[in-house]
Amino acid sequence: MSDHMRRRRLSPVGWIVFALTLSSFTPGVVMANTARELDRRMIARIRGARRGEKIVLPNVILSDTETTTIELEEFSVYTPDATILVHDSDPPRRIAPPARRYFKGRVANDPTATVFFSVSTNSSEVDGLIVIGEKKFAIARGRRLPGQRIAKDRDVPILVSEIDPFAEGMERAPFKCGTENLTIPADKLPIRRKPVALSVISTAYELQIAIETDNELYAAFGPPGAATDTKVNTYIGDLVAEASVIYQRDLNTKLNLGWVSLRPTNIADPFSAGDSFTALQEFSAYWHDNYPLVPRSAAVMVSGRYLGGGLAFTGRLCDIDHYCGPGCWNGPYAVNGTSGDVELVVPNPNTMTVDGIVYGQPTDNSWMLQGFTHELGHIVGAPHTHCVALLAAEKISYGVTRNFVDECYSDSQTYGCFVGTPSVPPEKGTIMSYCYLQSRAVGMLSYPESRYLFGKVGEPSAKMLAILTDGLEQATPTGFITVGANLACAAGQTASVYDCGTGCTFSWTIDGGSIQGSTTSAAISFTPSAASVTLTATITNEMGCRITTSSANTSQCASTLAAPANLVATAATSNSVNLSWTAVAGAASYQVSRSADGIAFVAVGTPAGTTFTDSSAAPNSSYLYRVCARDAGMIAGPYGSPDLATTVIFTDEPLIAESSVAKAVHITELRTAVNAMRVLARLGAITFTETIDVLVPVKKIHIDELRANLDASRAALGLTALSYTDPSITAASTTIKAAHFNELRNGVK
Repeated sequence: MSDHMRRRRLSPVGWIVFALTLSSFTPGVVMANTARELDRRMIARIRGARRGEKIVLPNVILSDTETTTIELEEFSVYTPDATILVHDSDPPRRIAPPARRYFKGRVANDPTATVFFSVSTNSSEVDGLIVIGEKKFAIARGRRLPGQRIAKDRDVPILVSEIDPFAEGMERAPFKCGTENLTIPADKLPIRRKPVALSVISTAYELQIAIETDNELYAAFGPPGAATDTKVNTYIGDLVAEASVIYQRDLNTKLNLGWVSLRPTNIADPFSAGDSFTALQEFSAYWHDNYPLVPRSAAVMVSGRYLGGGLAFTGRLCDIDHYCGPGCWNGPYAVNGTSGDVELVVPNPNTMTVDGIVYGQPTDNSWMLQGFTHELGHIVGAPHTHCVALLAAEKISYGVTRNFVDECYSDSQTYGCFVGTPSVPPEKGTIMSYCYLQSRAVGMLSYPESRYLFGKVGEPSAKMLAILTDGLEQATPTGFITVGANLACAAGQTASVYDCGTGCTFSWTIDGGSIQGSTTSAAISFTPSAASVTLTATITNEMGCRITTSSANTSQCASTLAAPANLVATAATSNSVNLSWTAVAGAASYQVSRSADGIAFVAVGTPAGTTFTDSSAAPNSSYLYRVCARDAGMIAGPYGSPDLATTVIFTDEPLIAESSVAKAVHITELRTAVNAMRVLARLGAITFTETIDVLVPVKKIHIDELRANLDASRAALGLTALSYTDPSITAASTTIKAAHFNELRNGVK
């Protein structure tokens, strides 16, 4: 990243968390309160969770004054065939991925809070971090107290303690990214233009990441040995997992970890460069010579050395290596060094609010995640934000006068970038910006002027989303699905995608029909069973780059059955929805389908009766459901009108006039539900005006914002418009009523 701005060294807060990741609370570190033991049943619930199960943990006691409900869901990090090599022998020793399960989640009724758990499956080790506003609670195994007798290792308590937010920071060395100044021969740039997939209604991407490390990174965690192997291995897994949170949230892209190299000794470490430019050449040449056949969408060196910054070849995602001169191989490579110290804990970027900034970056332990996601962004194809100009019409649309996405850095060395006095935009910077190196002081703390996101709809950074998505689209296989129009209601209908050749794999699913024969080839044969047929294809190339696309098609399947009427979908819990509808004469069964984006529907059940419970819903999410009837021959009739369900369980339901008191939680829950609807409507979540707490009274602007965003979401989804009590609220004279809340709740249900 940027120029010679200075950052902090790892603060005592960082060392607190370091102590936790070593599975013990270290005497002498500063805690905000006394550590307390977590309920063993809670830990057992996490350990015993089924794959894909949504976990709700009620009444989690964090401190004397803090009790909350936590919602978790598991996510994968490593590929099924992931390779992890330890270079302390010849040939290198191969070890398994960490015996860990990763969970992400949130605090119920608080969309700004975030939770991350990393749980060992073969020991009692648990690492975790809970962030609620400016409070951070660290979770880890405790130590046996002097004289304490514990029969088994698993009986060592799991402790939670608040981290002191006022620990003093120290200076870090300057750090910069010089990607714009990395000369790449024009004749070596890839030419990749894919056909526009006009029939595609949804697209998701996955990338296979390879991680190289050096001895300096390994040594920061301890001496050579199995224990340190596990610590470094776990750190890399956490790093990629948290980066994946950002890529999935902003770019619908999942990161999969397929290769890791660990280097316990200097003897086995071929890397010695002291700057990022030389390190990138050294790393890319080493990988070209030694691992040319390792599948990787991108390979990143995570170094424990201070390299003065990070560096990447831009726009090389999923590409092969190209010779660019002696000792130079241009490909999907990046290096990321430290900013003075190895940060031994990875922050959780998901829905994190820091100093009132949504996705804001914390005071400590933030560079490695920032740098890793930043350099990978270059490989995908993104330049720095101070080098992305705004058109005149865009400046008007965004309501800004500046000429670039942001102007946090003056770059007189690179053509087409901002030159002038640096300034931070009001909304703060993003991952591809240099705003990170500028900071704001808040009391005793200093925060980077940036956020853990690539871009946000409604502000100039949204341009970066289009640039990155185009890079993903061009690098991944072609997802265009070829299928006939007005399909016959008979076996033998065909669909296909472009066959990308040796090393490519395919996977198909269908809603509204059945596939005959192989579902793992470029072309399939299927039988429609409904008037609307949705085909989904997943294509993976030899570099591990994957695209999943869906297309909606019509068929001639006719049925005398009527469409089910009176569909009612209601959230029963934070991860289940109950549905009911009116019976259709002649129906042998029904098909229930669900949409998470307002466009593509996927079958979630085929009940025989007129009720169904969808137990696979995610917490704090909105869905559209629809139901069709099927005859004895499995031919489906038309779908009835859809109904909405949002898995936010409201406090004090319903609010009763004269007896209910408006609480902060009522507004917070509605904000969560409305943002879930905005996601369903493809409008994107927003940041509402003013943080709500018990000291902030409910105001006109709070209700107006909720109504406006709810109305926009319902309109985008084609749902009926709502009518409100007191359509125009006057700040000085209109009393906020229970009816105002109940109308909004009914509108999101």
